[in-house]
Amino acid sequence: MIEQTRRVWLKFTCRTLTLGYAALMLIPGVRFLVDPLMRRSTQNSEARRVARLDDLQPNVPRPFAIKGSRLDAWTLYPEETLGRVFLVRRDGDTVEAFTAECPHLGCVIEFQEDQDRFFCPCHRGVFDAEGAVVPSDQLGWNNPLPRGMDHLECEVVEDDDSGEKWVTVVFERFQHGLAQQVATA
Repeated sequence: MIEQTRRVWLKFTCRTLTLGYAALMLIPGVRFLVDPLMRRSTQNSEARRVARLDDLQPNVPRPFAIKGSRLDAWTLYPEETLGRVFLVRRDGDTVEAFTAECPHLGCVIEFQEDQDRFFCPCHRGVFDAEGAVVPSDQLGWNNPLPRGMDHLECEVVEDDDSGEKWVTVVFERFQHGLAQQVATA
C-alpha cells in the first residue's frame, strides 16, 4: 500500500511539474505572437524634415527620400528610407508634396524634365506637372492610372536656431488601384 501511494505521488508531482514548465514556456510564447497586434503604428503620423526651401527651384519637381525609423513586427530599423516624395515649389513659400509611388500598382514614378510630366515606367502611366492624370486621347495609348498622384501634407517651417526655412512632410502610403485616395492602415 505504501508503494502504491509513492507511485501515485510521484506521477502527480511529475505531471504537475510538466504542466508548470509548459505554462512557463506558453505564456511568453503567446505574448511574443500577440505583441505586434497590440502595438500602435505611429510612423506615418509624424512630420519629417525633408529639404531646405532654398534648395527647391520654382515649378521644378525634385525627388527626396523620406528617412526615419521603421518597426517591422519585432525588429526596429533606426535609419531607413521609408519612401520617396516629389517636392514642387510653387509661388513664394508654397510647396506641394506628391508621393513617388504610382497609385496604379505602386511602381516608382519618375519626372521627365524634357516633357514636363511625371511618368510611371511599369505600365506607361502619365501624369502632368500638377500630378493629374493625362487623358488617354492626348497620349495615343490607354493611360491605366485610376487617379492622380497622391498628395501629402506638407508645410514650410522656420528653424528656431538658424532661421532657415525647411519643408516638412507627413509621409503616408495609400492603397493602389482605387479611384479614391485611401490611406493604408
